[in-house]
Amino acid sequence: MGKASIKTGVDSLVSYLSDSGKVSLKKAASDLSFSEELLQSWVDFLLEDGIVGVEYKFTTPYIFLKNNESSDDLVSSKESTLMNIKKRFIKGLHTKDSSLSSEELESRWNDYLLKSLDKKKSFFMSVAKKKRISNPEIAFKKYTHLLQEASKA
Repeated sequence: MGKASIKTGVDSLVSYLSDSGKVSLKKAASDLSFSEELLQSWVDFLLEDGIVGVEYKFTTPYIFLKNNESSDDLVSSKESTLMNIKKRFIKGLHTKDSSLSSEELESRWNDYLLKSLDKKKSFFMSVAKKKRISNPEIAFKKYTHLLQEASKA
């Protein structure tokens, strides 16, 4: 049976940039059918992680992938970075205490993930405020939900 995969909006953006090269944020939002505000929030996180770059021509932001890997290569090389982090986290816990059940390991991962998200929330909100994103709390909740769902895969 084939390997199941989850493709998020961020995956769509990375794939789009891999195919399109440098493109204006407005065009990317239009082509992908996402709001500019949502796309900008994703770009901010991808920029922080060094995955995309942003250049400005006058006041127009242009986004691009920072490396020349195709989106499939990027996804497979990172094999869902979140999943790699989760595997290392759980392996480390299991090494420290081999008596932990898989449910306990999963519970501790979820606690860790939520604490990590809490730390990013203030950054997310400050960027959302600068970008004048309406309802940043809702956007952050959606981001949190997507991250939690992706980590269950």
